[in-house]
Amino acid sequence: MIRIWKKKKPTKDINPDEIFLDSANLSSLDMERLEGKKEEPISPYASWGLGILFLILSTIFLSRVWMIQVVEGSKYREIAENNRFRYIPILAERGVLYSRDGKELAWNDICEDRIPYRAYVENVGMAHVLGYSKPPMRDKFGVYYREEYEGIVGVEKYFNETLKGKNGLIFIEHDAQGKIYSENLIQAPISGENLTLTIDSRLQEAFHLHIKEVAELSGFKGGAGLLMDIHTGELLVATSFPEYSSVVMTDGEDIETINQYIFNENKPFMNRFAGGVFTPGSVIKPFVAVGVLEEGIIDANVRLDSPGTLSIPNPYDPSRPSTFRDWQSHGSVNLYEAIAVSSNVYFYKVGGGYQSLDGLGISQIEKYLRF
Repeated sequence: MIRIWKKKKPTKDINPDEIFLDSANLSSLDMERLEGKKEEPISPYASWGLGILFLILSTIFLSRVWMIQVVEGSKYREIAENNRFRYIPILAERGVLYSRDGKELAWNDICEDRIPYRAYVENVGMAHVLGYSKPPMRDKFGVYYREEYEGIVGVEKYFNETLKGKNGLIFIEHDAQGKIYSENLIQAPISGENLTLTIDSRLQEAFHLHIKEVAELSGFKGGAGLLMDIHTGELLVATSFPEYSSVVMTDGEDIETINQYIFNENKPFMNRFAGGVFTPGSVIKPFVAVGVLEEGIIDANVRLDSPGTLSIPNPYDPSRPSTFRDWQSHGSVNLYEAIAVSSNVYFYKVGGGYQSLDGLGISQIEKYLRF
């Protein structure tokens, strides 16, 4: 009898620990090191998916490189070439300011980086006349976002267009590190016009110091002074106390001093001779005199008593008259003498009327003051 033995396919033995987890020993296993965890092979779908993702990313990257190098290569080559060249402004020097006595009040100091630095005289009393200006400014890359001085206040602002001039232009070639290979002047700068003010720097300083002394002795917060040439109308003095430093304001870096200006109760930024509100005082007397003569109120040679005070009866309480004081007694004066000695009482009488004298009246006074 013949037996035919069929050869069995070899099989792999499977250990019990590959099928069952020993739950009884789980507490002693280090779970952070994956002890007691069943290991499974990575799915072939994950490998295929990762390969496809890399293929897509590589295709996108290569297509972008092809676009930059081939399709848009000429455009970027032109941009790269232009990056080698740059136009730089040459800042124009601002016009110099002089006083009538020939002293420089504001001028330019040229720095190493070719920026004209605005400098100011150290004389006291000039700040509110000259004002100050903002300098050109550059960003961290050296590119100007303000290419000229800008007058902020005073003469610097009022005559800004005359003083600022016109910037020039220079063409430079450099490498990627900024090293300059060549420079070519395209347009030369044109300096601003110089100006001579009518202010006398010596009188200005003397007036300012005197006003400062009086203000400090009297406890005043400030004061102002004007002196005019009556033949030409030119201002010889125009000063205001207290004042700021034009150098500090133009430089703008001394924050502590600038804050002191801002919070000073005496208001050093206030231009008192131009922006202060004060009673007109004796400067209106010549205008009242013109009105008196034009309206025939009194002849210029008629004399009136100016004893130093003028008492006006109070119709509601005769025991309490209104008394107006003069700065001193002038005696008997005519119109010319009243202007010369600045007699308050004389102009009280001809302006408002007194006893048998009809005065000019408030409406007519306003008319001639406006005229």
